[in-house]
Amino acid sequence: MRQHKSQTLAFADKRHVALFIATLLSSCATELPITVDAPQILELHCNSDKSVVATAIRASGMQLETDGEILHSIDGGLTWSPAARGSNLRGVAPRFFSDPRDKNAANRLLVVTGYKSSGFQWTYQLGGWMKSTDSGKTWEVIAPRLPAVKSADPIGWPPNLVVVDPTGRLATIGESTTILISDDQGIIWIKAKLPEFDYFAELYELYSDGRGRLVAVGRSSSLLKEFGVNRTVVVYSDDSGKTWSIALSKSSSASCIPRVIGNPDGSMLINTGCAGTDRHYFFSTDGGRTWQERRFYRYAYGTFELIRALDDKRWIAISREGQSLFAWISDNGGGEWRGYPTGYSILSGNPHLEWQSIVTLPSGVVLFYAGDGQILRSANRGESWKLIDAGLPRQGKYSLGASCSDGRGLVVLGGEQGMLVRSPDEGLTWERGQLH
Repeated sequence: MRQHKSQTLAFADKRHVALFIATLLSSCATELPITVDAPQILELHCNSDKSVVATAIRASGMQLETDGEILHSIDGGLTWSPAARGSNLRGVAPRFFSDPRDKNAANRLLVVTGYKSSGFQWTYQLGGWMKSTDSGKTWEVIAPRLPAVKSADPIGWPPNLVVVDPTGRLATIGESTTILISDDQGIIWIKAKLPEFDYFAELYELYSDGRGRLVAVGRSSSLLKEFGVNRTVVVYSDDSGKTWSIALSKSSSASCIPRVIGNPDGSMLINTGCAGTDRHYFFSTDGGRTWQERRFYRYAYGTFELIRALDDKRWIAISREGQSLFAWISDNGGGEWRGYPTGYSILSGNPHLEWQSIVTLPSGVVLFYAGDGQILRSANRGESWKLIDAGLPRQGKYSLGASCSDGRGLVVLGGEQGMLVRSPDEGLTWERGQLH
């Protein structure tokens, strides 16, 4: 599942400002000193051989643009060195891309792509396609795996690619408001005919059960958009994308991106983490065909910003009231919730809870990153929590951007200001990674 976009939008704002300043500087005769910031870690991938790969962006000196780079660690995230930078990654914010067509390839195959900036503009073209066949040590340029698409988010995620049914039909999101279908492994793409709305603002996620059902989630514009009202929209198809129906179109006062938990095989929940005190969410028990509007406990425990499914039945959520943190548990796939105070608060750093802040491990251990190296650890699937200090300075700079686990005890976290910390023992002890 993709990460929450609230932090992504913050990064995007920085990049827009950087491009604006760069344009102004190009007309000035006075040169400013060149400074190179620490990398911003975008994503992490933990391999089975204890190696770890990170995608990142870094300011490129006086031009104030950002270039992409890929970092590699052979010792579980303790030491890092560049694996790829410059050239094909110049102006690109690289993201890992999961391609179902690679299912028969070597287990160590990794693919990255990202949106590429070029001068002063507000839309970005998907580019920077590269692959690695040796767990991220070396990289080579490859042909695009998706149709050319654009985005207003310079460090956003590429559209996801899904297998629709047993025939191998593929589907992906096109230019923000379209769904593309291919029956020849991606050589030719055809636009699916979607139901008419005023118009979509954007489609964010596309889901498939692999047996012909597709569910797409997005947001539609509203006449009241200027007053903070948007519409959460869900469209679905039960015939491999040939025909589509509207499953949900409801107004929402929230302005951030809808986040989907679950999949078309079972329960699905749409939460908007910045929904404030109304705490509305939408819930489906039939794989996205029909939806109910529900509300988290209205008068208790703040805004729900994080929800994660541990399995089909056990879901957990974290909410924040002021700086205090509260945990919630559902034992029926998000249908009903029980909550309690964790006994801990956010001491410093970003008060917003990012999507990737929850890391779940096969043993039942759950980790929650609360900012500046403050980590809450649960050894019993969210029933109780203990505070662990990862040893980062309390400077309000270390927001989380990425996390990964190899499923055998290793956990690696990354984020702003070159933040890289790792735990070899499911979050009990932590060490800071070193960039070389």
